[in-house]
Amino acid sequence: YCKAIQRYSALTVSRWLSGGIYLLGVTLYVRSPGDVLRVPAFYLLGLFLAAIVLFFRKRDEDRVFPRQFSLHRSVALLRNSVSIGMAAFFAQVVLLLPPLILGALYSPSQAGVYGAAVKIIILFQLFDRVFVALFLPSLSGLWAVSPQKVAPRLKGILNILTWFTFSIVSMIIIYASHLMTIVYGNEYRQGIGVLMILSGFILFTVFNSVFSYTLIAIGKQQRYLRGTMKGSLLAILFIVGFTVQWGAMGTAVGVVLGECAIALFVYAEFRRYFSIPFGKPVLRAGLYSFGFTLLVATLHLDSLWLLPLLWIGFLAGVVALGGVRWQNIKEAISR
Repeated sequence: YCKAIQRYSALTVSRWLSGGIYLLGVTLYVRSPGDVLRVPAFYLLGLFLAAIVLFFRKRDEDRVFPRQFSLHRSVALLRNSVSIGMAAFFAQVVLLLPPLILGALYSPSQAGVYGAAVKIIILFQLFDRVFVALFLPSLSGLWAVSPQKVAPRLKGILNILTWFTFSIVSMIIIYASHLMTIVYGNEYRQGIGVLMILSGFILFTVFNSVFSYTLIAIGKQQRYLRGTMKGSLLAILFIVGFTVQWGAMGTAVGVVLGECAIALFVYAEFRRYFSIPFGKPVLRAGLYSFGFTLLVATLHLDSLWLLPLLWIGFLAGVVALGGVRWQNIKEAISR
């Protein structure tokens, strides 16, 4: 609701409050294995207080309960909400299933190595969450006012996101060894390859966010659910099959292929309403990213102090080659 009315300050306060209470509670009051039951209690307390903050930030003209009850509108609202919730549930399979399979088929240590790499990937996915918070209300408003302008806007956004996300993927691959050893220590070096492979998960998650939230913004929640369910079923097959064969490395490959499958099935539903070219821009950006990463690896330019320069150099090369124009970036930011 607060996203829809664009009250981002309330969202920021609520999330800091929720995370702060959880972190403070776990840090101060979870000292032994016997205290583990307090963890979900602090989590629920944080969510409850965050919900109260958001409730009191509602607009004065918005009512909590409708003046007149309408069964038809209530059923339609429930159907749309269930579609979004079910799709989100299926999409989470890609992240939640792998540790369970690794722990069952191999060992907790394998699941731990995989989980360590996933936590780093989730950290880099924060920009995707920020993008969604801004993208959905903006696109919903544009669709309501000027539907004909949505396709050009989406084309520009996809192009910028494709190049930007590939830059993040390249940096993760180049600095994977540094990331694993700095965050977890040398004992987790076996997770370097897993982290490199999982960097591709970020790419397909961003694409999936654009296609999914566009369908939601134009009121096609059932299409979103259909595409996500098909992709998730294929993702399960990839994850189980590759994990059985190659352990944690295979799990990482299965997760990336699974997220790719979800993105492609949702894109197939997206294409019913927007004919926006997708394959060629991704291939062009992928080849550039591969060449850049290979050059840096060949020249051994993976020192930490070079990270800002390499990232700026990657993006500068994109602009110089005409992948993205400065005018497009300024327009995207202003909108």
